[in-house]
Formats: sequence, structure tokens, C-alpha cells
Amino acid sequence: MVVFMPALLEQLSSGKSVEILCRGNSMNPFLVDRRDSIVLSACTYPELRVGDVVLGLTDSGHWVVHRVVSMKPLLLNGDGNLQSSREYIPENKVYARMVAYVRKGRRGEVSSPGWRRWSAFWKFCGKVSVGSWSLRRVLLGLWRRIYISRPSTD
Repeated sequence: MVVFMPALLEQLSSGKSVEILCRGNSMNPFLVDRRDSIVLSACTYPELRVGDVVLGLTDSGHWVVHRVVSMKPLLLNGDGNLQSSREYIPENKVYARMVAYVRKGRRGEVSSPGWRRWSAFWKFCGKVSVGSWSLRRVLLGLWRRIYISRPSTD
């Protein structure tokens, strides 16, 4: 990680897009660990909007690729995380925005109607709840039982 991030930031600052393999489960079910890749392009805070997936550096020094849920203050949350694990990111610590994903060799644009619809649906799922159980929480539980518990085909 020590060598990787400076090289990635250098590529972004020179105007190039960068493709990286997804690691971790914080963006499930949209982005799957070791299956999907994301394409990042440099951006600045004024270019962002709620719903964008961004690369940022937390105050605690952790790099995250999560979705913007609030602009003031800049607040990120992974699609696979519950609301209690949101991160505040300083405006000057957002380095890139996800512009595309690659899944099973096929590229998809985050500006596509399909991606936007699913993103809006997922946001809605977080707002529908009965007691402490949100629809998003239930769907994540099902996702983890069905997808993550499957044996690897690698």
C-alpha cells in the first residue's frame, strides 16, 4: 500500500484514469471483492454530488472507496455498511470519483440509467424500516448468506 497509493495518485494527477481491483465487502452488493474492478478519474470537491462513489482518505489515515451520502459535511458510507459506519472526509482528501466498473470482463458506466436506478433503489432501501430493521439491512443479510457464503470458484 505504501508504494501503490502514491503511484495511483500520480496517475490520477496526470489526467489518466486508473482501474483497480475491488477489495473488501463494504460496497456489496454493487461491487464485489476480487470479482469487480473500478475505474477512477481525478475530481475535486465542487464536482461531487450525493450518490457519487469516491476515493478518499479518512482523518484516521484509511483509504476508502465509498458513496457520498452528504455534502456538508462530506460524509461517505459503503453500500454494504450500515449507517453507523459512516466516514467524515475532509473536502481536500477526496482524490477520485468512480466513472465505471468492470465485472466479468464487461465495462459498465456509472452514468448509465441502470446504475443510477439501482443506486437510487439502494438509497431508498436504507430509509424503509420497521423498528431497527431497515430493508437495506435485511437485503444485505440475504446477500451475505447467499453470495458470500458460497464456496469460491477460483
